[in-house]
Amino acid sequence: MGLKEINNCAFVKATDDNMKKVMLICDYVGYGQPTKPLVDEVIRKRGYLKTADHKRVPISDNVIIEELLGEKAGLICVEDVIDALW
Repeated sequence: MGLKEINNCAFVKATDDNMKKVMLICDYVGYGQPTKPLVDEVIRKRGYLKTADHKRVPISDNVIIEELLGEKAGLICVEDVIDALW
């Protein structure tokens, strides 16, 4: 799931394989469908993106999002990322 330390968060699709993994660790994690305000808060406060050279970059402005996700996913601002995850 990519949760390597306490207070980490991961958004994953609810596929059968992922749900089996969640059921294995369900006593140790919180899971469920997030609300839009929660997604907004997590992305704005603790959101990071991975660059092409695998460095973690905080989501601090829309320029970073447009450079990393503009061509691939058509996302150009923080609100687009939030809507895509929601």
